[in-house]
This record gives sequence, C-alpha cells and structure tokens, in this order.
Amino acid sequence: MLQSPRAPTGWLALVLAVVLFGVVILMARAEVAAPKPVYNLTTIVIIGILGFAAAAWGLVKLGARGKQAQQSDEEKPADYSHVLWLLGILVVGLGGAATVRYFLVPKTLGEFGYYRGDAAREARAGVPQHQGKERCRGCHPEEPKAHAKDVHSKVECETCHGAAAEHLAHFEKEGMFGSKAIFVPTTREPCLWCHRRLAARPSSFPQVDPDEHYAFLGVGDPSTPCMKCHSPHEPLFLDRPVHEARMHPVIQQCTDCHKVRPAKEAKRPEDHPAVFECSYCHQDLARDFAKRTHHNLDCSRCHQVYRESPTAVRIVKHRDPRFCLLCHAKKPFRTDAAPPLVDWPAHGQGKADTCIDCHADNIHGSKPEPAAPETP
Repeated sequence: MLQSPRAPTGWLALVLAVVLFGVVILMARAEVAAPKPVYNLTTIVIIGILGFAAAAWGLVKLGARGKQAQQSDEEKPADYSHVLWLLGILVVGLGGAATVRYFLVPKTLGEFGYYRGDAAREARAGVPQHQGKERCRGCHPEEPKAHAKDVHSKVECETCHGAAAEHLAHFEKEGMFGSKAIFVPTTREPCLWCHRRLAARPSSFPQVDPDEHYAFLGVGDPSTPCMKCHSPHEPLFLDRPVHEARMHPVIQQCTDCHKVRPAKEAKRPEDHPAVFECSYCHQDLARDFAKRTHHNLDCSRCHQVYRESPTAVRIVKHRDPRFCLLCHAKKPFRTDAAPPLVDWPAHGQGKADTCIDCHADNIHGSKPEPAAPETP
C-alpha cells in the first residue's frame, strides 16, 4: 500500500516563498524611492534568503511526495530530514548576525543618508583641524605678503606646515614660547611632493628631476634642501604680483603629447594639430637668443608661465636680482661644476638695480611687438 504525506507541506512552503519574495520586492522598491534608508539592508537580505530556503524546502517535499507515490509497500520512502538541519543552521546563523548587527550599528545611521547622523553634529561641535590663511596672518604678517604675490599664492599654508588647530590652541593657552611648534620642512622631499617630474603632470607645471636639477646647478650634496635657494613663501622672487602679469595665450609644447621631444629637424606631418610655441610669434627673439649664453635654456626658465585657465596663462618677466641668483649666487654647497657664481650683494653694489642692466647681452635683444606668427 502506498504511503501518502500527512499534510501538503511542500505547497505551503512554496506559497510562503512567494510571499517572502513579494515582501523583498516591496521593501527594495521603497528603499530605492526613499531619500534616506527605510529598512535595514540586512533585513531585506535575510528575508530573501528565507524565501529561497522556503522554495527549496517546498520543492524537496514535493519531490519526495512524488517518489513516495511510486514506491511499493516494501520500499522505504526517501528521508530528507538532513535538509532541516542545514536550514536551521542557516536561519540561526543569519538571525544571530542580524542581532549582532542591530546592536553594533549606530542608532543615527541613515538619519541624513547612508552615514551616521551624529557625524555631522560632532563635526560642527568640534574645532576644525585646518584653520586657513587668515589665522596664520594674525601672527605671521610678512610671510603672507610675499606668498600672496608669488606663484604659491593659491597654496594654503597648512599644505606645507600641517594642520594648525593644535598649534593655535597651544599658543592661545600658553603664549608664544609655550606654543606647540608647527611642522617646518627641512628636507627637499616636501617640495618634491608637488614638483618631482612626472609624466602625468602637464609640462607647464614647474617640475624637476632632482638629480638632474642639482647637477645643473652644481650642488654637490644631494641632501641639500630646496630652501637653500628657494624661499617657500616666495620661490621665484617675482618683481610684481603674478596676478598682475600680462595675460598670454596658452603655450603648448611637444612634450605635452610626446613622451620625448621630437628632433628639431623632424618634419611635421601635414595633418598635425597646430602647436603654438614661443618662436612662432617671437621669431626675431628666438633667432637672436640662439646665439646667446643662455641659449640652452627653455624660454619658460626665465619667463615664468602661470596657468590661469585652460586657454590662458600669465607670463612674468623676471627682473628681480634674486631670481638670477637662484642659479648664480655663490653658496658653500655649490661645486666648480655650477654656472658662473657671484658674491651678492657685493657684486652688484653701486652698479645697477637689476642684473639685466649689465648682462642683457647674455639673454636676448628686445622687441616691443611680436612678429606675425608663421604657419605651424
């Protein structure tokens, strides 16, 4: 005689699975449509897993019922009780994880979005770690004056010196001599964070290969910090604020697209995009410069290019003697391989206000108006 199941548990499990899947769909739609979290994501996942478990259990029971209908009295029906153990372990594990998560997740999570609501209130109540240039200006008036007119004008003081909140708190509490010292760079590495030569940086951004740069300047000790020549607050000693310098169309260079600069004698293809170099507009100066002492330098070494926008730059003509002295000042760390060195200010005392008053022949002649550009 055939054995029949005592109750249609398989069909009931499938109906339960459909109900659970429907609940998951409704909860997920509400979660997506709401501006902030409505349901705990873990809850939705657990209900979905339970729906799959119910569907699996229902299919198992229906399969067992079909087999039982074909079995004879002598045959023993299939036993699927081990599935109950697996489902029980799964439910207990997920339930325990959900319970633990309930107690670990902050109560304000989701108050303003998918993050902890108290985080915003704590941020408003606390003291900002970065204080801004204006706070620095109150105690250090001279450095910001130089900084505001040079090429570092857009760089915040705390970019190089670190967050100032603790420094100011100590100062306000203990005075000048008891205040916590702020970070002051003493090696070349902080400068190279921004100025090390990298292929990913545009060629118009000032960057150097430190070994090549030091070899050119005759610096014998590679550990010599950049601050020995460049003042961090006024690195290029401009004779006027950079934002008052003459606007100029953006200058492109071959190395903006080519990894290696093509040879000068290389012929440019007819379909090559137009590239605007200094020599296109300043042909006479370029020809004259080729005969001068500094002919091996790029124009941008002495005419600082400061990018204002993707299509415009400012060009600074350096006339401050301190700029020339970046290469030519006699310093103890420079070797005989350095460019010609002078003892300043003794060298120029009583002679002229600027270096080019006497040494213009080392650079190039002057031409008030640029020549008409030739076709690239």
